[in-house]
Amino acid sequence: MSCKKTTRIRSLLLAGAGLLLVSLPTSAIPHEAVLGNEGELYLVKSGTYGDLFPGGKATDASYSVLALEITRPGEAPQRVLVPATKDSDVESSPAVIFETDSATVFLVWESRSGLNRSVLRLASFDGTAWAPAIEVTGNSYSAKTS
Repeated sequence: MSCKKTTRIRSLLLAGAGLLLVSLPTSAIPHEAVLGNEGELYLVKSGTYGDLFPGGKATDASYSVLALEITRPGEAPQRVLVPATKDSDVESSPAVIFETDSATVFLVWESRSGLNRSVLRLASFDGTAWAPAIEVTGNSYSAKTS
C-alpha cells in the first residue's frame, strides 16, 4: 500500500474515532487517564500494593490501593501511591480529572471498609504533594430529604 493511501486511511480512522467519542455521553467514557498542561499523561491504576509497587514497604502487599502513574514527554513513567488508600479498605471505581488553571490532578473513588461501609473519597495532587483526602459519606438508612 502506498504511503499516501496509508495516511488517508489513518486520517479517516482517527476522524471516525473522534466522532464516536464526541457522540458518546460523558458518563460512558472512562476517566482513568487525562493529559496535563505540559503534555504529561496521568493514569490512575487500582490493584494490590504488591502488584503496583513490587518490593514496596509503605503498606501491606495484599491491600487494595490506588496509584497515579505520571508519564512526562521523554521521561520514564513515575508511579505514586495515593496515600489515602494505604489502609485495608477496598478501593474501586477511580476517576481522574486534571484542572488546568491550578495544574492539579484530582482523583475520586469508592472506598469500602470491612463493615460494608462505602464512601466516596476525593484527593488532589499538585505534582509534588498530595492534599489530605476528603471523605464524602452517605447513610443509606437515613430518611431522604429534598
